Amino acid sequence: MESPVQTSLRRMLRMYLEQNPRYHQASRLARNNSRGGLWLIGGTVFRTLAHLMYGTPLGHSPTGEATPKKVDFDFIVGSTPEALHIDSDWAIKTNSYGNRKFTFGEESIDVIPIATTSSVIRRKVVPTIENFLDGAPFTIQKIALNCLDWRLVDRGGIEALLNQEVKVNDLDEALTVSAKKCRPIPEIMVQLAHDLKFKCIGGDA
Repeated sequence: MESPVQTSLRRMLRMYLEQNPRYHQASRLARNNSRGGLWLIGGTVFRTLAHLMYGTPLGHSPTGEATPKKVDFDFIVGSTPEALHIDSDWAIKTNSYGNRKFTFGEESIDVIPIATTSSVIRRKVVPTIENFLDGAPFTIQKIALNCLDWRLVDRGGIEALLNQEVKVNDLDEALTVSAKKCRPIPEIMVQLAHDLKFKCIGGDA
């Protein structure tokens, strides 16, 4: 059963994304190259919600002015077909986790099968969106948008948004991210909290 807060946030996010042509293009490409479910995850969800809830800038220049930043959409899917279907001006590459991504200029679309995600593999859990979110590195990431019915899947991300805080959810997964980015966990957390204008809990800020 959807809570009133969840309903409100879902409607806000849907209204915002429906007016975003880049999202329409990204979701179309992801839909054409996926099977068994399609969920939008990551910063496009939690950063956009923070922006809609608190006016947090979605991007900024070194001078502090609001600017469009590199467009990056991350989708979790049930699976991907062998033959991919993309527009001729897009390129197929591989992300740092070994999954395929589509790129065009400054735009990047990651299409990630749930069963290949590091947290699902490490914890040996059933590959569901709920189990994936439960293994997110940070609490702010424990939320996804079902692109097929516009429903939010929340496993604690909304609480993090309401509390305006960034803290570790799964330490092992946070360590994996730290190794991939070659940055210590506290530094990643402090930067994320700074970008969102949230509190950093346990990040030695």
